[in-house]
Amino acid sequence: MAIDTIKSEGKARHLPIIPDEDWDEFNNLRKRYKRSWQEVFINFKLYQPVIETVLALPPEITNVMATGIHTSVNLMPMWTKNIRENMPYIVKNPDIKEVAGEYDKLDKPAIVIGAGPSLFDNASGTDHLKVIAESRFDGIIIATDRILKDCYEYGIYPDYVIVVDGSERIYDRFFDHDIVRENAYHTTAIFSNHTHPSVVKEWDENDGDILFYTSGISNEVLPNASSIIGLITDNIEINSGGNSGSFGINIAHYLKCSPFAMIGMDMSYKIGTPLSETQYYQSYKERTGFTDEELWENEVFKTFHNPFFDTDCIVDTMFLTYLEPLRDFWIPEFVKNGTRIVNCTEGGAIYGDGVECGWFKDFLGELDEGNS
Repeated sequence: MAIDTIKSEGKARHLPIIPDEDWDEFNNLRKRYKRSWQEVFINFKLYQPVIETVLALPPEITNVMATGIHTSVNLMPMWTKNIRENMPYIVKNPDIKEVAGEYDKLDKPAIVIGAGPSLFDNASGTDHLKVIAESRFDGIIIATDRILKDCYEYGIYPDYVIVVDGSERIYDRFFDHDIVRENAYHTTAIFSNHTHPSVVKEWDENDGDILFYTSGISNEVLPNASSIIGLITDNIEINSGGNSGSFGINIAHYLKCSPFAMIGMDMSYKIGTPLSETQYYQSYKERTGFTDEELWENEVFKTFHNPFFDTDCIVDTMFLTYLEPLRDFWIPEFVKNGTRIVNCTEGGAIYGDGVECGWFKDFLGELDEGNS
């Protein structure tokens, strides 16, 4: 049956009308994969349980669940391709579980370094990387991939660098620098097994140590493909939180570092940042059609006030998806398990009843007093 016939019959029988542009998109998808209409409907029948589950999603679907679905459907093809190319490195390098709890009972302090704007522009007016470089801190440093180059430029050599994203842009933006290549041997990389092969290959060639893990997906709808990947690669599954900042916090807890400070962990934008310069702006505009004023009115963007540091910031829907699990569950639970976590970002959106905030220089001074 031709697509036009389907549409016209649908209209004639007063069935729900599908807009022409949606039919066109669906038909183009069918043609791209060279499927007849018969094959399409056979596939619908084969995957009926999954389709019914998706159709039955409640209107109040959580952002976390939606993010898990998006990851499974859209990113898994890229992930599996990367994993296939990474297999020689996955086989020869250890899994992160081999160093789990490495600092247990050592009371080993740590600093987790994100790449948020407060790293250089914060409530105390200090450059936090410069503060580390000039300090006597001898604990564990965990850096997100985005800030690794800056750390090396300051003479800071992180013990670990963490990678969550599997796209090639991670290599182009964060690893394709001479200073990174020259100093890789100082740092152990904690790579997801779906990290882009260009990153893995070059890190290995520059004598950097590697630990692998499987990035867990908060997946309550589709078959949990990440768990299957973990079984195939023999890499333990760890929740990354969907971003390297959250993952850094999880890794510090996983290694049993305590106490540890978070810096550059804003989960937000600076006040005054034009909406057009925020990370997900174009996606919001395309999906909603809202004007900038309507994005504010519909709370796609919100202003948060951090009462401890007396600073304001802008949080969007995506950052809120990252923020809420950290603020409401991860950090309070880690603290209950005996890990002391101090948010020394001196700005940003991570605050609340279960979050200890403190000034970064005070955190370092407290460690110096304990060692004297």
